[in-house]
Amino acid sequence: MANTTSRGRLNDREKALEALRLRRDTDSEWETIATQLGYSSKQAAQRAVARVANRIETKDVESYRAKINERLDWLWDQVEDRIVNGDRNSMGFAQTVNAAKAILDRQAKLHGVDAAIKVEVTEVTRSAIDAEIEELAGKIKSRAAGQPVPSEPAAVDLTKHGVDA
Repeated sequence: MANTTSRGRLNDREKALEALRLRRDTDSEWETIATQLGYSSKQAAQRAVARVANRIETKDVESYRAKINERLDWLWDQVEDRIVNGDRNSMGFAQTVNAAKAILDRQAKLHGVDAAIKVEVTEVTRSAIDAEIEELAGKIKSRAAGQPVPSEPAAVDLTKHGVDA
C-alpha cells in the first residue's frame, strides 16, 4: 500500500511552489492563483506560499523576495521624494512619514534585519539577598566606627518634606 500522507504532502508542497512561481513570474492575483490551483481561498494560497517560503531557501523564494524588495524600493522612492521635497506642515506629511516607516519595517522583515530580542534572566535566591544584606550591614557597622547601629530605621519627620502624616 502506498503512503498517501507523503504523497499528499509532496503534492501540497508542489502546489505551493507553483503558487509561488505564478505570483512571482506572472503577477497573478491571489484569487486567480487559488482558483487555478484548487485552493479554497486566496488566504489559503497565501498561507501555503508562506509555509514553503519559511521552510526552504530556494531560487524561487529568493527571486520572489528580490521582486518584493524591488517593489518596496519603488514605493520608498515615491515616499522619500514627498518627505524631502514636501510641505512639512501639510496634513498628509505625517501619513507620508508613517508610510515610509512601514516600508522600512517591511524591508527589515523581508531581509531578516530585525535581530531577535535577547533576554537575560538572573535568578535571585533568598540566600543571595540575605548575603547581600549581611554585607551591607557589615559596611554600615564599620562606618559607624564603634557607634551602635540602630536595629530599626530612624523615624523620618515627613512634615519637613511637605508631607502631611
